[in-house]
Amino acid sequence: MTILLTGGCGYIGSHAAVEMMAAGCDVILADDFKNSSRSIPMRIWRITGKLPASYEINVCDMESLDKVFGENNIDCVIHFVGTRSISDSFRSPMRCCRNNLDSVLSVLEAMDKHSCKSFVYCSSAAVYGPSAAVPYSELEPITDAASPYGRAVITAERLIEDAARSRGISAVILRCFNVAGAHPSGIIGELPRQAPTNLLPQLTRTASGELQVFHIWGDDYPTPDGTGVRDYVHVMDIARACMSAAEYAQTHEGCLAVNLGTGKGTSVLEMLSIFERTTGVEIPCVVAPKREGEAAECISESVRSIGVLDWQPEFTVEDICRDAWNWQRHLTEMNQEWAEREVI
Repeated sequence: MTILLTGGCGYIGSHAAVEMMAAGCDVILADDFKNSSRSIPMRIWRITGKLPASYEINVCDMESLDKVFGENNIDCVIHFVGTRSISDSFRSPMRCCRNNLDSVLSVLEAMDKHSCKSFVYCSSAAVYGPSAAVPYSELEPITDAASPYGRAVITAERLIEDAARSRGISAVILRCFNVAGAHPSGIIGELPRQAPTNLLPQLTRTASGELQVFHIWGDDYPTPDGTGVRDYVHVMDIARACMSAAEYAQTHEGCLAVNLGTGKGTSVLEMLSIFERTTGVEIPCVVAPKREGEAAECISESVRSIGVLDWQPEFTVEDICRDAWNWQRHLTEMNQEWAEREVI
C-alpha cells in the first residue's frame, strides 16, 4: 500500500510511519510542523533505513492536498491532524472545533475527488461522556462528551460515517485511550511544543529537571486512591493498530469504530510509583485542583479491536515508563538547535 499520513510528523503519526515502513508500505507524510519537528523524516530514516516522502502543507488547504494526491497513487489515508488537548478546548472551543473538523472535511473531499476509498481516523476516548458506563464499549451509542474537544471529535466521526454511506469510503475510526511511551530506540517520542498536559511528558520532564514539580490534578476522585484512573496504551501498540486498520479498510466496506486500550486502569499515583520504580528517579509532586472535563475513570472495553482487527496490546505500563524516560534522556543530551535540525 501507499499510505498518506496527515499529521504524520506528530507523535502518533511518526510512530505509525515507522511501523508501516517496516511492513513494506510506501509512506507519505503531510504536516505543517506547527506542533512537530522538521527532524522527524530523518529520525524515521535513522530507525527504518528509508526516508519517507514528505510534504510541508496545511491539510485544510485543498490546493495543497490536490498536489499530494496528484503526485502519488494513494491507497489509504490515516488522519492524525487535530487539536487534542481537553483543557485547551475549554479555553478556545471554536478553534478546537475548526482545527478538528476542517481538516477531516478537506481530506474526505480530496479523497472523493481522487477516488481514494480507504480512510482511518485517529479518534479519542474523549467521545465517551459522563453518562457512559465504565469500561467504555464501542458497541454502545455515542451521545455526548464532557469537553468541547470530545464533542468536536463526535462530529468528525459523524462526518466520516456519512462519507462512508454516501461516497463508498471504507473507514475505520480508532478511539485511542491514553497513548504514552516512545519508540524503544529513543529516536522518536512525544515532544509537545507547549507545556505538557499529558501525564508521561510531565513525569519525564520533572525527572529531567525541566519541570520543578509534578502536578497531580485532583486527589478526591471516587477512585481507590483518589486520583484519576486511565487506560494507558503504548504508542507502538497504537501504531500496529493503525497498520491493521489500514489493511482492514482495504477489504471491507462501511464504517467501523473500535477502542484502542488495554482494558486495565492505572491511577496517577500508581503510575507515579511505577515510573519511580522503573527509572530509579524520585519525582517531587504536589496536588493541584482538578481540571475541567476530566473523568474519574477512563478505561476501554476493546471488543472490536480484538475480534475484528485481531489486535491486542503487547506493551505494559512499565514498558511505557521505560521508553518515555529513554526518549527524554535522548532529548536532554542534545541541545535544542541540534534537536530541531532537519539533518541529524
